[in-house]
Amino acid sequence: MATPPPTSPLTPPDAQTLSDVFSSRSPSPSSSRATTPSPDLQKLRQTHTTSGYRDGISASKSLHTQGGFDEGYPLGGRIGHQVGWIIGALGMLSRVRGGDAEAVRALKEADVELAFGAVFGEAWWDERGVWKWSVEGEGEGGVTLDDVVMAFPLLRRWRSRVTELLKGRGLECLLPWEEQGEEGVREEEGPTI
Repeated sequence: MATPPPTSPLTPPDAQTLSDVFSSRSPSPSSSRATTPSPDLQKLRQTHTTSGYRDGISASKSLHTQGGFDEGYPLGGRIGHQVGWIIGALGMLSRVRGGDAEAVRALKEADVELAFGAVFGEAWWDERGVWKWSVEGEGEGGVTLDDVVMAFPLLRRWRSRVTELLKGRGLECLLPWEEQGEEGVREEEGPTI
């Protein structure tokens, strides 16, 4: 059996062989004169670069923006529902009986503390949009979005404050986030709103 002839060791290609395909230099190694691409070629390159950039941004936005919206909307909607109810209840209390000074103060505070930027700001959410407060049952796989909203410290404090203001005026209210009875109405002893 004949052995193959020995081969020379592989050598790396020279820089001329691997020159950029868009290089403005002549492909001929013997030519030292640099050529400039035509204005039409420069315009074509710029057009394709810009078009590719825009296409990439558009494709990325549609993929990621919709996913983020779909993920955040149910939780944000629940939080917004409670914020709206709290502001509405305080607004009603501040206008009833000639204007309740304590309710007016609470409404002014709530307008600041429950503003969009405060509720959804860095104090409560990390950079990925995940809440920073602890939720009972977390890690056990049994946490719902309603559990997250009910555990939100800012809303918990304002729900408690509004409930106390209502009770202090002899009013009770079926809060939209509380469990309802079989017929959907809770039995009350005093006037309700």
